[in-house]
Amino acid sequence: MIAFDLAGMHAVDAQTLTIGASAVTLDATKLSTSHGVTVDLERGPVRYTKHTGGSPTATAGIPLYDGGRLALNQAEAFNAQFIRQGSVNGTAYVTFYRRG
Repeated sequence: MIAFDLAGMHAVDAQTLTIGASAVTLDATKLSTSHGVTVDLERGPVRYTKHTGGSPTATAGIPLYDGGRLALNQAEAFNAQFIRQGSVNGTAYVTFYRRG
């Protein structure tokens, strides 16, 4: 799923995120200078939300499976929260993008 167009963007930063039994978010400082992100998942599955007012649980939220890729614009990325779905922590490799 691609939520924003990567055309004209370049990678400016990265983050490795361990997704465990408690919801985690992306680095707000890195997001503040970015226009969007891609999230590549290893060792999933996880669930995520990308709206205000709700945190994912192991059974609620949008599923993202091992090997999956997700693209979020800046607003979605600021609101995104991730949690593991089963007993295995996920590892997300996040790339931050900026226009120009």
